[in-house]
Amino acid sequence: MNLDEQFKNETDKLGLDIIEILFKNEKKGRITALAKQNETKLILKWNLSCKSLHIAKLKKEISYYREHQGENHIVPLSYAAENILVIEYFKGVSLRKWLESYLDEQKTGTTDLVKQSFSNCVTSLLKSLKMMYKEPLDKKAEFNEMAYQLCKRFRQVCCFKPLNGAYQSKFETKFCRWIYRIFRSLARTKIHHIVKKINTNDLYIIHGDLHLNNILIGLESNEAKIIDFEDVEPGFVLLDIIYLYSLFYYLLTGLPNHQLILRECFSGFIADNFPELNNSFFELANIFQIGLSINRSVGYNISAFRLLKNLCFFPIKLLFTKSHCIHK
Repeated sequence: MNLDEQFKNETDKLGLDIIEILFKNEKKGRITALAKQNETKLILKWNLSCKSLHIAKLKKEISYYREHQGENHIVPLSYAAENILVIEYFKGVSLRKWLESYLDEQKTGTTDLVKQSFSNCVTSLLKSLKMMYKEPLDKKAEFNEMAYQLCKRFRQVCCFKPLNGAYQSKFETKFCRWIYRIFRSLARTKIHHIVKKINTNDLYIIHGDLHLNNILIGLESNEAKIIDFEDVEPGFVLLDIIYLYSLFYYLLTGLPNHQLILRECFSGFIADNFPELNNSFFELANIFQIGLSINRSVGYNISAFRLLKNLCFFPIKLLFTKSHCIHK
C-alpha cells in the first residue's frame, strides 16, 4: 500500500473528507491536508507509523497542543492520535505570504507609508509570542551552550548555496566554502563576545523553528497564530525571536519606515518581557542581518553583483556592528 492509499484509509476511518493536499513529503511519509467533517473545515497532519523520527516529532507537537489547549497563540486542537494531528481550520495565510501581499500593495504607492494593517499585524504577532513565553523554567543553561545554539542558527541564515542548490563550477564550490568558513568563524567570535554580556541564562519552552511560514495571520482580524510545534523544546528565547525578527526585517529592505516600526515594536517587547536582553538582542540581530545579506537560498536569492559587494563589506560590517535599541 503506497503513501496516498494508507493516508486515505486512515482518514476514511475518522470520517474525514479530504478537500486539498497542502503538503506531501514521500521521504518523511508525511501529508498535511485541508479536510472536512460534517461541514466543519479542519487541518490535519498525518505521518506513516513506521517513520519513527517524525512520529516522535509529531507526538511532541500533539503534547504541546494538549498542554496549551485554550491559549490564544495556537489554533484549537480537534483530534489527535499516535500518527495524526487535527486542528481547527483558521482562515488566514502564513506571515510570509501576508507580508509579500502587503509589499505588493506598497509598490502601487509612491511613499514608504506604514498602513495600520502592518502595525496591527506586528502587534498581534508579539502578543502571541508573549503568550508562548509565559514564564521561565526552573532549570538554567550554560552560556557556552547559548552561544553554540546561536551560531547554529546563524548558519541557517548565512547560506551560500545558489537558488537551484547547485554550484556552477568546482572553483565556485571551493571559493564559497572557503569564504563561508572564514565568515562563520568571524561571526562565531562576535556572537560569543556578545553572549558574555548577557546576564541571564533562563530557559523557556521555545518553538525551535519560528520562521515566517510557521505563523498564520488572520485574513479578517490580523490575529496571529503560531503553528508547527515539532521542534518545541526547552531553550533560549533568543533563538526564536532573533531568527523571526531577522527574517521579517530583511524582507522589509527598502522600506525604512516599516523597518523602524518593526524595530520599535520588538524593542518594546524585549524591554517589557526580557529587559536583560535589551542591548544584546539588537547587536545579535544586526549580525543575522549581515548573514542574510549574503544568503543565496530559496526565498532570499540575490544577484551575483550584490553578493560580491556584500561579501566585500561583510567583515567590516561585522566588526563595527552596533545595537539599534530604541528603549533604554
